[in-house]
Amino acid sequence: SNLGRSFGDRTLFAGVSIQLNRGERYGLVGANGSGKTTLLNILSGEMDATEGHASVPKDVFRGMKSTRSEGRGPPIPIEEAHPFRGKRSTHSEG
Repeated sequence: SNLGRSFGDRTLFAGVSIQLNRGERYGLVGANGSGKTTLLNILSGEMDATEGHASVPKDVFRGMKSTRSEGRGPPIPIEEAHPFRGKRSTHSEG
């Protein structure tokens, strides 16, 4: 609750409070550099917040693996999402 993370003078995010429920799937969307990976690192225990506290049951990130060697880095889904697979464009040029 009230999570925050800063790097030097740069505050990436502050005052973040969320609840993740077992069995649910979530998406995290934001601009490059907005703190998505950092937030996942904090929630998965790979990084400490500079403000607040993250309390997440270990099995919430079950089925996830690290993107870095030696088990460090943000968790990524083992199953990749393909939101546009099988979709056709309805855009016509002319």
